[in-house]
Amino acid sequence: MAYIPPSWEAYERLQRKLSSINCTAQAAALEEALSVILQPDFVPGAVDEVEFLRVAASAARQDRHRVALLRHAHAAAAAQCLPNTGDDKLESGSGASSLDDAVHARKELARLAAMLREPDWELLTGVAAGVSYGELAREHASSAAALRSRVCRLRDALTDRSVVK
Repeated sequence: MAYIPPSWEAYERLQRKLSSINCTAQAAALEEALSVILQPDFVPGAVDEVEFLRVAASAARQDRHRVALLRHAHAAAAAQCLPNTGDDKLESGSGASSLDDAVHARKELARLAAMLREPDWELLTGVAAGVSYGELAREHASSAAALRSRVCRLRDALTDRSVVK
């Protein structure tokens, strides 16, 4: 798996925060409505509460539309990067959720990688990639049986530390 730069993790964290707070669109819409007040040609009392609510609702719709367009563009870009774009999961219309799943998976992998030493992480990713224990034994200067038991211990340790409380 490719290295995930810290800037992407920060982007993902902020994007998740943005999408998880229900009032974010409302706050952005209210900011848009309040920016009307900052216009140089604003006349107090010229815009009533109904007009403010209409502008706020319109800004919220525009923001949701912009987010949907960005999500669609990212999903399309991710689908083009996949080696097997004819996958049934993508054809079933689950492209948007698979993008969310990919972001979540990358975050989880980064969290797991942070728990391990680099050689242990390389061993687990090698096993996950399907590299035989014989080849890994040559790379890690160990026997295949020792690597198997090491992988089992690492998996158990990760499982124990990964339990959500």
